[in-house]
Amino acid sequence: MHSLKTLLLLAGSVTVAFSFPVKSMAADRTITTSIEVTQEYNDNIFFDKEKKSDFIIRIKPKVRVSNDTERTQMRFDAALNGEKYLKNPGLDTVQADTQFSVSRAWSPRLSTALRGYFRRDETLETELELAGVPSLRQERLQYGTDLSGTYAITEKWSVKATAATGLTNYPEGLLPDVKYMEGQLDQSWQLTPRTAVGVLGKYSVADYEDAPKSASVEDASNKTLLGNVYWRHQHTENTSLEASVGYRFTWIDRMRTYTRFVITPVGIFPVLFTEPQSSTDAGLIFGLSAKTKWSERVSASLSAGREQYNAADATSVERNFIRSALQYQFTDRTWLDFGQGYDYTVEDSPSDQVNHYVRSSLALNYKLTETIAAQIGGSYEFIMTDNNGSDYDRNRFRTWISLSTEWPRLFSNN
Repeated sequence: MHSLKTLLLLAGSVTVAFSFPVKSMAADRTITTSIEVTQEYNDNIFFDKEKKSDFIIRIKPKVRVSNDTERTQMRFDAALNGEKYLKNPGLDTVQADTQFSVSRAWSPRLSTALRGYFRRDETLETELELAGVPSLRQERLQYGTDLSGTYAITEKWSVKATAATGLTNYPEGLLPDVKYMEGQLDQSWQLTPRTAVGVLGKYSVADYEDAPKSASVEDASNKTLLGNVYWRHQHTENTSLEASVGYRFTWIDRMRTYTRFVITPVGIFPVLFTEPQSSTDAGLIFGLSAKTKWSERVSASLSAGREQYNAADATSVERNFIRSALQYQFTDRTWLDFGQGYDYTVEDSPSDQVNHYVRSSLALNYKLTETIAAQIGGSYEFIMTDNNGSDYDRNRFRTWISLSTEWPRLFSNN
């Protein structure tokens, strides 16, 4: 409730701020809103070995407030996701995602961008999406900001520097809180109008604090340094290609708690000990992606890569992934979306847990009017886990029907 009040207060403050006139030149102010209502059946809501099914009603309103001038662009995006569980009302929740950004071109060579965000979500779905790793279903609050500056040294050579910081809090206390900092430097060269190459370096720190007493790790710190080179090419108007390759080093420091039995004159007693542990992990990172529109009816994308991710439970995860998406346009109003993905993840933990995560989805979309659309779809997910020689798997099937509508430029001063 406190988070929802904060969200509404922030939305009101930004809306009021946008109402003041912008000096020196006329501003283009717009407000766009949309809402989506979904009814879903999920046969494994916790994505666990023992299934528990439910019917879920989701209501997702969104609003975007824009204020643009010739040199400055301001955005405020707010989205809520209310979920009602018909068989398990204790799981009812309201999630939120708000972002505020300001970008400005100070001169033809120099531009900056400032962004801030607040999110309230559940770790189960987001950890699967970001890391390919199953997690506890826990409420999560995220706050963060980042600042970037881009300077064009020449017409073809530019440098971009970014600094970011964030905080993740788990109110229920079953996962450790996280403080995150990152610095990034990106140099790019435009070789031709269609081709660019670059060199990127990044250093990040994730500090885990206030771990639950039941956790084997009390505090932890994951530090990662990486560098890569990349290539981007707009092959045709409808086809783009990207490739990158590099190397990373990850330093992991933990305060680990374990139990030992101590023999005394009056008996044998369990005693908790805490000791620091350090390890280093390194490896190749890479990324490949291709997007194309084969015809007026068919478009597709394919991506693959390897990356490092700091999971919610303070483990460093190396993820290898491959994704594909296909869209077929039957008519101007009807189209089919098909997606597949596979993640192979290895966790840097005492058990070196390995996960194989496969998912597939299919959705039929129909545009009722210019602003109203309907969708019916389904998905299947499967995870096989090897935890220190102990294998187990879980799977989940979901199906849904949704109706969405949008009011573009609901308000505009032009």
